[in-house]
Amino acid sequence: MRAPGRHSGRRRGLAGVLLLCAAACGGAPAGHDGAGGAGAGREAGGAAVPGARAAYPDADLVIVSLDTLRADALDVYGGPEGISPVLARFASEAVVFEHARAPAPETAPSHMSLFTSLHASVHGVQNLSAGEAVRALRPDAVTLAEVLSDAGFTSVALTDGGQLTRAPGFDRGFERFEFELEGAVAKVARGADELARLAAGEGRHFLFWHTYETHAPYVPPRPWIEAWAPADYDGPLRPLVDGLADLGFVQKWEALKSSFWAGLADFGPDEARYLHGLYRGGVAHCDDELAGLFEALERSGAYDEAIIVVLSDHGEEFFEHGAWQHRQLYEECLRVPLMVRLPGG
Repeated sequence: MRAPGRHSGRRRGLAGVLLLCAAACGGAPAGHDGAGGAGAGREAGGAAVPGARAAYPDADLVIVSLDTLRADALDVYGGPEGISPVLARFASEAVVFEHARAPAPETAPSHMSLFTSLHASVHGVQNLSAGEAVRALRPDAVTLAEVLSDAGFTSVALTDGGQLTRAPGFDRGFERFEFELEGAVAKVARGADELARLAAGEGRHFLFWHTYETHAPYVPPRPWIEAWAPADYDGPLRPLVDGLADLGFVQKWEALKSSFWAGLADFGPDEARYLHGLYRGGVAHCDDELAGLFEALERSGAYDEAIIVVLSDHGEEFFEHGAWQHRQLYEECLRVPLMVRLPGG
């Protein structure tokens, strides 16, 4: 389905699009090679983009990363009708890439490709598990934040932590890099404060905003569970979810490490259907919260003056190919939303 008034984009990797955004802001360094072998001001296939370097010489850049959001979860990409009205309104004013693919099915390598235009096999950053040594970004790599900071931007990152921390080098180029697990509600409030602060300052700005709100465990506030999760499911996950529904985001996240996947070996089609419904409830809840972030962008003036990019790092699988979460290389894990709103809409 196509949102009214939107433009459809060709297949493009996330990293290539962000390199073009840097060029459009006037910040791409000459000769910087991207994941697709594209130089500054060139499309992923190598064709020149006329005037890309100076297309929006006064624009700020805002990137909104909605972790673990598969494209077909949104109504813009054929998902359930009415699940994401806030993002649908945004899409109606944006360039919508219908066939964007994440460069990796996990948070750390995918985001580092986003920031460097390098394939995961080249930059070497991987998701970090407990007890493992950190594989940091290679010192000769150039990040988007470094490019924009060199061009005079004030670069700020507000992440939900997890895999997006300083240790692998995600902070490189950012004047301020905050990583605190708190979910979309608190992160929207923090983003609104940051947008007001940046608007009161001088010069141009780059804001990277990230949330794990749609990540497992899929336990949104109770009204969204009731609206989206199958009411007829009575398996072992229901009492667990009922016990988590009224807890805070961080407490729910802790359950991911302990009880949430405890019965995984016995999960079947009924659990897949129930978990997918819970996930959709989380997507709807996150969409509702994003209204506050877009309102803050409007108050700051950035909504019409900045290049605003909404994307995800990977999707999520619900046993479609015999597995859960996001470790395989199927469409459910790799096809992601990518929407770019240019200044003035």
